Amino acid sequence: MSPTPRPRHRTAAEPPPTNMPETPPSRPPRRLLPDCEEVHHLTMKSLDLPLSWAERLRMRSHLAICDACTRFSAQMRTLREAMHRLGRDE
Repeated sequence: MSPTPRPRHRTAAEPPPTNMPETPPSRPPRRLLPDCEEVHHLTMKSLDLPLSWAERLRMRSHLAICDACTRFSAQMRTLREAMHRLGRDE
C-alpha cells in the first residue's frame, strides 16, 4: 500500500487560490459621508419628494459637520415655505 500524498503547502510568495476575478467590477466608490454636491442634490430632492431613511441619514451626517450646507438647506426650506404662503394668499 502506497502512502497518501501530503497536501502541498503554499509559499508566502504564492497568492491564495481563488475563483474570484482579479479585478472587481467597476463602480464608483461609495464614500462614507456625502460631499456638498450630493447634499445639495438631496436638499433639492427633499423639497419635492420624501427622502429614504438612508438618504436622510447621509444628509444629516454631512449637515452636522458642514455649516455652508446647513445654511443652504435652511435657505431652501425658507424659500419653500415662502412659496407655499404665496400660493395660499392668491
